[in-house]
Amino acid sequence: MYVAKRDGRIERFSLYKLDGCISKLTFGLHPRYVQARVVSRRVADSLRSDLDSCELAELAAEMAASLVGAHPDYGILAARISIGSLHKAIQKRFSAVIWDLYHNIDPQTQKPAPLVSEAVFRNVQRHAEEVDSAIVHGRDEDYDYFTLEESVKPRLLRTGRGNQISERPQHMLMRTAMDVHGDDVADAIQTYAAMSKRLFMLPLPNQLLPSFALDMADDSVDGIFSTLKTCAQTLPRGNLGLGVQRVRANGSCIAGTDGTAKGIGPMLRVFNDAARLGGASGSLVVYLEPWHADVFDFLNLGRSGGKDELRARDLAYALWVPDLFMRRVDQDGDWTLMCPAECPGLVDCYAGEFDALYEQYEGTGRGRRTLKARALWSAVVEMQMETGGPSVLYKDACNVKSNQKHLGPVRGSGPHAELMQAAAPGEASSCAQAALHLPAFVCRGAFDFDGLHHAAQVLARSLDKMLDAAPAHLQRRRPLGIGADGLADAFLALGLPFDSPPARQLNVRIFETVYHAALTASAQMAKAAGAPHPAYAGSPAAAGLLQHDLCGVTPTALWDWAALRRAIATHGVRNSVLVALPGAEALSPAPSQLVCRRGRSGSGHLHAFNPHLVRALAARGLWSADVRAQVAAAGGSVQALADDRLPASVKALFRTAAELGGQRAVLQLAADRAPFVDQSQAVAVAMPRATPAKVAAMHFFGWRAGLKTGCSSLGHGARSPLVPPESPEAAHAARQVLEDTAAAACARVRLGRPGADGVPDDGCRVAVFV
Repeated sequence: MYVAKRDGRIERFSLYKLDGCISKLTFGLHPRYVQARVVSRRVADSLRSDLDSCELAELAAEMAASLVGAHPDYGILAARISIGSLHKAIQKRFSAVIWDLYHNIDPQTQKPAPLVSEAVFRNVQRHAEEVDSAIVHGRDEDYDYFTLEESVKPRLLRTGRGNQISERPQHMLMRTAMDVHGDDVADAIQTYAAMSKRLFMLPLPNQLLPSFALDMADDSVDGIFSTLKTCAQTLPRGNLGLGVQRVRANGSCIAGTDGTAKGIGPMLRVFNDAARLGGASGSLVVYLEPWHADVFDFLNLGRSGGKDELRARDLAYALWVPDLFMRRVDQDGDWTLMCPAECPGLVDCYAGEFDALYEQYEGTGRGRRTLKARALWSAVVEMQMETGGPSVLYKDACNVKSNQKHLGPVRGSGPHAELMQAAAPGEASSCAQAALHLPAFVCRGAFDFDGLHHAAQVLARSLDKMLDAAPAHLQRRRPLGIGADGLADAFLALGLPFDSPPARQLNVRIFETVYHAALTASAQMAKAAGAPHPAYAGSPAAAGLLQHDLCGVTPTALWDWAALRRAIATHGVRNSVLVALPGAEALSPAPSQLVCRRGRSGSGHLHAFNPHLVRALAARGLWSADVRAQVAAAGGSVQALADDRLPASVKALFRTAAELGGQRAVLQLAADRAPFVDQSQAVAVAMPRATPAKVAAMHFFGWRAGLKTGCSSLGHGARSPLVPPESPEAAHAARQVLEDTAAAACARVRLGRPGADGVPDDGCRVAVFV
């Protein structure tokens, strides 16, 4: 069997040489559990025909990745093999790569087809020496294989008939930074450095606005179909939240036709078809207030059972709940359902004004139907236990704590319950979003708050510059959605159980730092621009009220808030909102210590364990095939391991979401960081043994804690069914995927001694005896 080299030479395949090449890439990895010869043997066993060097490298990377179940460092080794192949094929100098990308020729038409803009090309060539010297290619060595395949490689530019990757990962990061900052090379290099260290990743220009919130344009044929058109145009670009509470209820009179309305059910089935055509299932989330007369029909649309023509299962659902309803449920009071056409104004008011208007309509008998509030509440809880939805958001908290309340009411949120912006009916609101990667700020057993503060400022400036290409109504308010991910991993890296008091304190300090840094950068940008954003006048911030002031919370002494207030009072802020947390899973404990990852090109599934768990067990000498099999059989839980094998303190650290008990910790952490989140946050609750009483208690805890989003999804938190106990198929899969590295090392491989040319005498003949 032969290998075609990059320079055109043909060489006989050498297991000895391959083993040496892979061994050079194992530096810094666990020497006991990560062994190059295990990978090279798997490569040799998989060879069926001649191949070139690139194909051999990708095969070796796939073989290394297939061993992540034995130790997560195999994922790093796989990435190093793949990246090493890229580095050999692509020149090192960034400016030279950009030159080639700009002068790209379409292989079919033979016409110029530049892959970078002229502005990027000229700025890079003008500052070639500076940007070339700023790139650190060695940072590629710490990528994980799945991060590389899922997040990095799809962003790399490709050229030629073979669609070959034509830039290195570090080139892509610098190109992204130069594209955002233009001729401001200092900011571009600063942004590149932050992304290179994986503190955050800027979105692609077409992914800058990943989610939208939209209120129905009008309760009319024109308004409904205008909104439908907006949805159809928006869904291919991002997910969408749609408020439909202003649409008249079933049976209402239509004066123009002297007919009666059919309500929101038939209308939403049309939107369901638009969602099916324009995006993935669940990409369109529909919001309704619980006083709407069609609320029971609304809840039934997402049921798993029933006739298809009566359902709209490609939509997701959310309730926009006023405090008055929660009080009525708490007091077992009555609740009146109304039609927005017969009881106008309820959609556009909140808090005391809503209460007064609603009770006025009740008192004058303008409601459609009166029932016990708990009857409707029971239907909501039943639906959540069956389908995980609807999401529950609290209308009054969202509006009372809004920094855009001077622009009008917030009538709904985005698809992940994270957007909180006032917008005119029919106008889609959004914000520029990117997330800070919290585990990257854990250094030598401590959390680097100064580093987080600096990175959040860099991210805020970068996102604001990207908004220059956004629609005009967004440029007027310049909304940002700085988020965060990896909170649970940061806790694990510091040895903090998710529900421990130190974790709770760290959670507050992290998000206080992010909010303070974002405000600091926004005030500095307003100063540089000579004016705040055009919608600043009349806002709570202009009156000296920041998000924690609206929540009635005093921040810690970690940062100088007094100096920041003076800067805002003098210069204003560049952005109307700054922080949004759309990823519930990014802020929640892991549902399992065992995850299933899809292999390259969808070729199969790979089982991988939580790296923190693996390293904790390996440090105690407990990481073995037997332990892996026990954790896999338990669906990714370590609680069944004997105490003499795993101390109770370690078990407490690695509890899954379902094992935290009632999810009070998830809600408490969400409430603690809420004063520093000026939009909102997704809150996913896992409740494996949910009962109506437990679900109700969860909701009332969040409501009384002042959360804007009470629950964005309710999951059963069931353990992973990937490897169920007592399953012969699972046992076979475990033996295949979770093969013990130590046992593999005992395999006897017959290798020939190297000849004069460095090739073993017996070429590629490999005999394995286990």
